[in-house]
Amino acid sequence: MSLLDLYNTSVSFKFYSETVSISRNTLVALCRLMVTSPLSNHRDIQGLYLEGDHYFQKVLLANVADLEEPEIARITGVTPIIEGSELPFHLTRNDLKISLSGKLVIGKLKQSVEVVVAHFGKLTGYTAGLRIELPLRSTFTMKPPSGIHEKILPDLPEGHYEWEAIVNDEKDSGEIDLPASRFPLPIQRLTELIHTPYTIRLTSGGNRFAISRHKMQELGVMLSAADPKWFLDVVSLFEKQNFFPETAPDPNHVQPRWGMGTHG
Repeated sequence: MSLLDLYNTSVSFKFYSETVSISRNTLVALCRLMVTSPLSNHRDIQGLYLEGDHYFQKVLLANVADLEEPEIARITGVTPIIEGSELPFHLTRNDLKISLSGKLVIGKLKQSVEVVVAHFGKLTGYTAGLRIELPLRSTFTMKPPSGIHEKILPDLPEGHYEWEAIVNDEKDSGEIDLPASRFPLPIQRLTELIHTPYTIRLTSGGNRFAISRHKMQELGVMLSAADPKWFLDVVSLFEKQNFFPETAPDPNHVQPRWGMGTHG
């Protein structure tokens, strides 16, 4: 069984907008969230970059409430003024994006998901929906880690799932209710493939679990969820089955970096 690389990945969050513009109330609420944020690097944020069509301005957090309405109407993007760090967040008319990256460990990962969802999930105007994504990768030298199929798929959270199995661009699909005694043959047979690229996807509502093998000795896993509980339940499955490395980084370097990442 191969381990999944939790250290060199990122967890991305999107909180979706209910409107088509950024409002004063949203900006003021965002500043309050920054001041009370549980994320340590937010405490270094003193102001915001405001961007728009032919528009750019810097403003201190304390002065955001004094912005004129014509200025606010021009804003299409907001990022923090911060030195020596990846962007902790990016606000647009469509969504608020936050990403946790760096040397992740499983306990910190689960705690951080709960904290981010609870704290930023109440931003004024951005409660229309949520998307959490975690890409994972595993490398192996002998055979693919079929244990993921055998130990994770059968224990996915209970519910009705649509499934897809893609091999060399040929797709089989169907539906299944979990828990189930066994999976359809197209999924079972994928565990026997040694050199053939394939993808398995199981989708339940806004939640998706996917496994892909595109390189000879590399397997990718993607968790994508609209439901934080579903996401944390699946992460706990991997933890229970010991798919994450047991050796943590040096305790002096386990604090995650918060930035935009590449998987938002």
